Amino acid sequence: MSQTTPTIRLTTAQAIVRYLASQFIEIDGARVRVCGGGFGIFGHGNVTCLGEALYPVRDIFPLYRGQNEQSMGFAAAGYAKYHLRQRFMFCTASAGPGTANLLTSAALAHANRLPLLMLCGDAFLTRLPDPVLQQLEHFGNPTFGVNDAFRAVSRYWDRITHPAQIIQSLPAALATLLDPADCGPAFIGLPQDVQGWTYDYPESFFTETTHRIRRQTPDAAEITDAVTCLRQAERPVIIAGGGVQYSRAVAELTEFAEAHNIPIIETIAGRANLVATHPLNIGPVGVTGSNSANHLAERAHTISRRGRSGVSNTPPTAAMATAWALPMYPPPTSPIPISGIWSPSRKTLCNRLQNGYRLAHRMVNNNRPRQISLRSAGG
Repeated sequence: MSQTTPTIRLTTAQAIVRYLASQFIEIDGARVRVCGGGFGIFGHGNVTCLGEALYPVRDIFPLYRGQNEQSMGFAAAGYAKYHLRQRFMFCTASAGPGTANLLTSAALAHANRLPLLMLCGDAFLTRLPDPVLQQLEHFGNPTFGVNDAFRAVSRYWDRITHPAQIIQSLPAALATLLDPADCGPAFIGLPQDVQGWTYDYPESFFTETTHRIRRQTPDAAEITDAVTCLRQAERPVIIAGGGVQYSRAVAELTEFAEAHNIPIIETIAGRANLVATHPLNIGPVGVTGSNSANHLAERAHTISRRGRSGVSNTPPTAAMATAWALPMYPPPTSPIPISGIWSPSRKTLCNRLQNGYRLAHRMVNNNRPRQISLRSAGG
C-alpha cells in the first residue's frame, strides 16, 4: 500500500463487517443499509474471528441465532423477497456440516434469483492443523472441501486466501447481489486462520456508498417487433412473473390489463401480482399451475412475456411477443417466432406497449377472445 494512502489495520473478519456496514441503498428516496443483518450458528470456523467482529456492531447489524442452517437460509431468502431484492441478509455457519446445511437454501435462492450472502467457515489455509474437526478429507486433492459444493448453487463464489482479496471480492459479490439480471446467492469461504490475519486496508475502502438499482428503458426496435406481433393477436393473455413485483410494476400491469380487459396468468414467482379475487386473475401457469391458466395459455395466439426464466412453463403453441425485463439465456426452444424487449423499467415499458396495443386492438374483432402474455423477471 502506498505510504500516502491512509490505512487502517484490521483483521479480515473485521474488514468484512466494516465494509458491509458502509453499504447503503436508496429506496423511494430513503437511505437504508443494503444488508439488514444476519443469521448465524457459531462454531469452529466462524466464532473466534467473525463472531468477535460482529459483536461491536450488533446495534446496526442484528444477528439472529438460527436453530438449523437451512432455515436460516430460507429466512434470509424470504427477507430478500419481501424487500423486492433491494436488501439482503447474510448467513454464517461453522466449517463442515454446518455450512453444508445451507446448500438447499442456497439452491432455492439461486433458482429464484434472490440475494443471499453466505459468510462460511473453511479449513485452515496453512493446513498446519490437518485434519480439523468435521473436515472433509479428500486425500487426492487437499484443496477440495465441502464449500466447493456451493459453486453450483451460487451466482458468485470465492474462497479468501489472503486478507487483501476482499478489496476485490466484496464489491464483486455485492454487485451480484444487486444485479437485476444475475441476482442470486453469493458465497464467500473464510478459512479459519485467514479470518484473523491483519492487513492495512485503505480507509477509502470503507467510505459509505449509496447504491441504486439500474432501470434501463426498452430498446425501440424490440418495442416495434412486439407491436408487430400484437397487431396479429386475437386472444391475448398476460403471463406475469416475479419481475413485475421486483420492478414495482404491479399497478401499471393491472392498469394495462384492466384498460383492455386482458386476463392475467401468473407464474409461481409472480403470485400476488393480482389478488386472488380479481376478475382478471386466471391463476398460475405451468406444471404446478392451474387447469384454468394452462387451458387459456394453450390456446394463445400471441404470447408476450416479461421476464427471463420459466419458458418451459408455457405451452409453445403461439407466436410470442416477449417483453423481457431481463435478457433471456438460454433462448427458448420453440419453432414459433419470438420478439424480445429487455427492460426492468416499469413505466416506460408499459406505456409503450399500451400505445402499441391500442393500435393492435383496433385491428381485432372485439367479439373474439384475445390472448397475449406478459412475463417478468425472476420467475
